Amino acid sequence: MREEERMNTAYHESGHAVVAKLLPNADPVHKVTIMPRGYALGLTWQLPEFDRFSNFKTKMLEEISILFGGRIAEEVFMKQMSTGAGNDFERATKLARDMVTKYGMSDKLGTMVYADENQESFLVHPSQYQRRHNS
Repeated sequence: MREEERMNTAYHESGHAVVAKLLPNADPVHKVTIMPRGYALGLTWQLPEFDRFSNFKTKMLEEISILFGGRIAEEVFMKQMSTGAGNDFERATKLARDMVTKYGMSDKLGTMVYADENQESFLVHPSQYQRRHNS
């Protein structure tokens, strides 16, 4: 890996770690690496202190914040953005969508479920709906 990519990965992963450390409900950071693992250029591991059987809105919002911490660190320290945050955005989007469509955690839409038993949601973009139903 080129030095610029290693540096960007280091800032990206440190962004996740710093945000996790600062948030009161976040699981503790266990390990951070910039050694490539599969498709990931680096990883930040958090290990829960105890088993959870349900999740709370504040914790879920903190998880989204941690996921965005990597991109923010890239922008602040490298003055640019990379594709390295792609998976973070996918995970954050899925979590936010589930909060609204499955768990009724939207202040504006209210306490309702907006997904059917097949996980289809009226909040799906029309192009995604067509792709799902034309296959």
